[in-house]
Amino acid sequence: MLRKISNKLRKLGPIGTSQWLYNGAKLRHAQKVRRRKLDFSGKSAGQRQIFIFAAVPFYDVGGGQRSAQLARTLTERSFAVHYIYAAPSAESKVHIMQIPTVTHRALSDYRLAEFASRLRPDDIALFELPRKEFLPYLLEANLTKAQIIYENIDNWEATLGKSFFDPKTTQKFIRMADLLIGTAQPLITQLISYGADSKKVIYAPNAVNHTLFDPHQKYPRPKDLIRGTKTLLYYGTLDGEWLDWALIWSIAKKLPKYSINLIGDQKNILGLTKAAPNNVHFLGPKPQTQLPTYLKHSDIAILPFLIDETARFVSPLKIFEYIAMQKPTISTQLPDIAGYPNVWVGNNSTAWIKLAKGKLPVDKTAAQKFIYQNTWASRATQIIQAIDDQASDP
Repeated sequence: MLRKISNKLRKLGPIGTSQWLYNGAKLRHAQKVRRRKLDFSGKSAGQRQIFIFAAVPFYDVGGGQRSAQLARTLTERSFAVHYIYAAPSAESKVHIMQIPTVTHRALSDYRLAEFASRLRPDDIALFELPRKEFLPYLLEANLTKAQIIYENIDNWEATLGKSFFDPKTTQKFIRMADLLIGTAQPLITQLISYGADSKKVIYAPNAVNHTLFDPHQKYPRPKDLIRGTKTLLYYGTLDGEWLDWALIWSIAKKLPKYSINLIGDQKNILGLTKAAPNNVHFLGPKPQTQLPTYLKHSDIAILPFLIDETARFVSPLKIFEYIAMQKPTISTQLPDIAGYPNVWVGNNSTAWIKLAKGKLPVDKTAAQKFIYQNTWASRATQIIQAIDDQASDP
């Protein structure tokens, strides 16, 4: 343990190490308190379980999405994590990676009877989206008196939810949940508009795996990263309707000596890739573990989102990783990122070009403080503490 603390001090410094120790102790204490209550009532005091009902497999988007990050972090915190996903990966390349969960199954291969046989009253069922296929599992969790969390992670009323969104189904999730989470401030407002009890709602945005995205590590330069006078980098879903391709094209054409590298699956945007300016480079999908290397050897990270009914509700997970790697970031004006350190905002190509050509000083102290408040470890602690606080309220 002393060696582990020494390593943390070297990597994180005194403030970061203190927060790491505090978060771990707080969550372990919460688990012990819950287990004592179970022992007292004569029930099993075994490993506490959390069932995550996610949209896509753990390995989707290189294993970087919120559900995978929570699964990994809670496994590290001694929870037995069961990961059940609604839809298969649509990516052209599946990255081979270790999946740390007890269960990792498609919903079509996960029977309600198996869920019911495993579930205990002290367990947690976390639903990432309000799909009708999840309803039987929601009802079973409610019947068993397990603790239910519903996370409002996107504006499903927009195009993202067009294949499944139903207001009545969503209201059932909200009504039965013991804890409601909005990952962006506009999503909190949306939950309240759906009739949520404000006492059950907390704000828990995305976060970062700060041990992976460590700016102090040495990273070899990726062979496929194309450098320019300045090297700009974006990674994530490339076929989403929220990406502002006109903005990307405009910057590329007006700054021809700059290099724009885009990481993500391009199988559904082949027309765009063929029409791209010569200094826009598509590097394909990458596992999350490789992303810090690309950030380290880039000059500016970018977030070129359209300001529409999808983007204005998001808490972009990647921006936490950009900040953790102490990269200056240029973004369009998304409500939830206002005030984030080292992020410069512009809503047109003129503003972006001026920013890209200028000096963007990085405040490393502000970045470090922000990240220590927004690690997945601290986020997991926040969520578990909040659901247990709800359970202990009379």
